[in-house]
Formats: sequence, structure tokens, C-alpha cells
Amino acid sequence: MEDCVKDVAKFALIRLGFKVNLLGFSYISYAVELVVERPKLIYHLHKGLYTEVCKHFDAGNEIAVDRCIRKSIDDTFECRSLLEINELFHSRIVEFEEKPTSGQLIGLIAEYYNLGLYQTDATYIKTKSKATNASV
Repeated sequence: MEDCVKDVAKFALIRLGFKVNLLGFSYISYAVELVVERPKLIYHLHKGLYTEVCKHFDAGNEIAVDRCIRKSIDDTFECRSLLEINELFHSRIVEFEEKPTSGQLIGLIAEYYNLGLYQTDATYIKTKSKATNASV
């Protein structure tokens, strides 16, 4: 059974250290779902992707969505520097002092799903097996 994009996106964000209590967490997660479904949206953040996120969450406008996403990235970067991205992809994606843009982060998590990298991620496999065992 194919894993849900939403679950994989949320797992990746939690693993990267994003705070689940910030609106940006939900916005990024949903944006990843949209980009997996319609990849060209990643090239039109404000007049495409953020508009869709804004409608889904009744968020007011695209600027508010962008601000919440950037706030989540900034908070996570301050606490953890987002170097965990390198572990998710098993390669050097970001450097210590480098903070990804909103579009880069959304695109990277979408590719994490598209490439199936979560399927070889030991942490994800353990999480899924615990959830399966708990439901049995």
C-alpha cells in the first residue's frame, strides 16, 4: 500500500524539527501534497501554490501563508539549522549556515516522497510499524 503524501510530509517536517503548533507546519504539509499532485505549482508560489493553500485553510491571503511558512522555517533553522535535510537525502543539500527558501523546502519534501526515500528511512519504518501494531 502506498503511503499517504500527508503522512510522509508531516513525518519529514517533524524529523526536521518543525513545531507542529505553528500554522506554517500545516501550510507546508498541504503545500507538499499539492506539489506532489501538481508539480508545476512549485514554480508559481504566490499566484498558484499559496493561493491554493490560502483557500484550503481560509487563511486570508497569500502573504499571510508565505509569512507563516517562513516563520516556521526561521524557527526551525534557529533551533536546528535544518542539517537533517542532508540525512533525509543521504547527501549534502544544505550547509550549516544555509537556510532553504520556502520553495526549496516544499520542493525537497515533495521529492523525498516522489523518490520514495522515506521507504528506506529507518525512523519512518519504525514509526509505521508501531502504528500498524497499535491498530491490530
